[in-house]
Amino acid sequence: MLSIINKVNPNVGLIPIRIVTTNSSGTLGLYSNAAVKLGLDWVAANRVKYNIVAVSVSQGKIFDNCKVPAGTAEVVSTLKANNVPVIAAAGNNSDVKNVMSIACSSDVISVGATDNPDPGVSGIAYCKTCAPTIARYSNGNPIFYTNGRWYVTQGNGTTKFTVGTSNATAALAAWWVLNSKGSYADTYASIMSSTTNATNAERTGRYVVIP
Repeated sequence: MLSIINKVNPNVGLIPIRIVTTNSSGTLGLYSNAAVKLGLDWVAANRVKYNIVAVSVSQGKIFDNCKVPAGTAEVVSTLKANNVPVIAAAGNNSDVKNVMSIACSSDVISVGATDNPDPGVSGIAYCKTCAPTIARYSNGNPIFYTNGRWYVTQGNGTTKFTVGTSNATAALAAWWVLNSKGSYADTYASIMSSTTNATNAERTGRYVVIP
């Protein structure tokens, strides 16, 4: 995700917030949405100190009725009121009705993925001139869609082809910072005004063109 953010906005400052445990060998453990909420609490407490402009949440799970930890909606609302959007992945479960939590939570900007010209993971580069096609794996009806197909640089310096709504979320968060108008409302309106249609056989949504 950091690699994608840097590709979209090379000058952005990054603050990774770890929400998972590690064992003695360094292997990552599981995470919970409670840990995500704690991460958002940290952002709310430190947004001024670190000049935080946006939050990218590239993980989540689907729960009935968008169940999220107590206080999640409140901290997201507080960040929004202070012009810091929480931008979160819709998820990759091919669920056409629901998006993952926390993306489904009130005031979160949910992000889905487009997947043209190839619906697979074969490494075919994204087609910038093709009509944007909503990926079949992309969940629900999120607020925005953008390209989910990226070559990323891994920690060991090698390059890997990846797809997913997490990729799209990282890209949109970087794009938000790059195009910030100083306020949540003005930046949201500016990005929305530049969108075009993304479609597939089942859904239509707003597509953000990120060069």
